[in-house]
Amino acid sequence: MIIPTLKRSNRKREYDLYNQNQIDKVVYKYLFDGVSHRKLDQDVLGLVSEDSRGYQAMGILHYLGITKEFKDLFSGIELEKAIELLLINNLEHFSEIIESFKRTSYKMKTNKNEIELS
Repeated sequence: MIIPTLKRSNRKREYDLYNQNQIDKVVYKYLFDGVSHRKLDQDVLGLVSEDSRGYQAMGILHYLGITKEFKDLFSGIELEKAIELLLINNLEHFSEIIESFKRTSYKMKTNKNEIELS
């Protein structure tokens, strides 16, 4: 599997507005389920997507370097396997995403409802 290059944005405003749990859900749902920015704004961040237009989720993802090439990248892949793939590619560049995956994996093992969208 070819992992795209991260293209980090320096804009941290949206990232700083949300808690770690929300950020982890945005990352997971985008990379594993291919959920759109608007749907993430609505279902994960609790915003009215007609107003936010997906810009909050997009800002979070772009700050981490996750662009459209990453959408649905890990569909059908186990979370632990995705971590392995990122570690093989370059720990230094993907460390924040790997840590997010590890937190998500822990939450999924201890409380399945923690990662589900309401």
